[in-house]
Amino acid sequence: MTAKIRAHLLAAGVKNLQTFGYPAVTAENIMTDAVYRAFFKGMLEDNVGLSTAKVDSVITAMIAEIDAQEGAADATQAKHAQESDEK
Repeated sequence: MTAKIRAHLLAAGVKNLQTFGYPAVTAENIMTDAVYRAFFKGMLEDNVGLSTAKVDSVITAMIAEIDAQEGAADATQAKHAQESDEK
């Protein structure tokens, strides 16, 4: 059931971003591309508490996944900046 909820949320996010002018967004890149991810995270956050506890748990897990990816991206950028400074 959670896989269906996740798939539905991804599809809704893709549809919304395409409507907002991002035609290249897909279910595969909405959580990995930094721009798409930022918009999608906001959409998810706006929907917490609007449905069932099960849907909220999937939304919360997806937000945590996005946060983890953002943290990893920040760490990579910091490492590259440090390496550039050392050269």
